Amino acid sequence: MRVGKSEPKQPYKRAGDYIRNARCEAGLSLRDTAELLELRHVELGRIERGLDPLPRDRWVPMLQLLEGHIDERYFRIAMGEKKLLFRKAPSLLGGEL
Repeated sequence: MRVGKSEPKQPYKRAGDYIRNARCEAGLSLRDTAELLELRHVELGRIERGLDPLPRDRWVPMLQLLEGHIDERYFRIAMGEKKLLFRKAPSLLGGEL
């Protein structure tokens, strides 16, 4: 235990873990995923570690990219939302994944 220093807060840890697990299950690297989501890999790393939230404008691309590896209901719950964005995510890459 450190004396005088508190552990870094991870307010988004649940969402970050969920995103990381889905990304790994999909076989995507951190850098490739970040590039496809138009984020820097450092930003995605912070999101996966629970230090920062995934920007709302990246939610749909994240769901599309990880389609078949991520469940929108669990994703939204992890992100602190209740309402579904859509029933089935259209493929980000065009066509079926």
